[in-house]
Amino acid sequence: MLGVAADARDAVPVLDALLEVTAPDGERRATRVELTPAQARTIADDLASTANQVESGDD
Repeated sequence: MLGVAADARDAVPVLDALLEVTAPDGERRATRVELTPAQARTIADDLASTANQVESGDD
């Protein structure tokens, strides 16, 4: 079963991304992550939605 899961994962394209955040103490931190295209789209959609809420003044 584990071999099947590993084979399926190998078939999915993976994007190498660098995520950077600013911590509450003001320190900037970054980490590398691997994302599938679907995960990258979800993050992009969430960021766009948040940006739209900020622009419109919604909480």
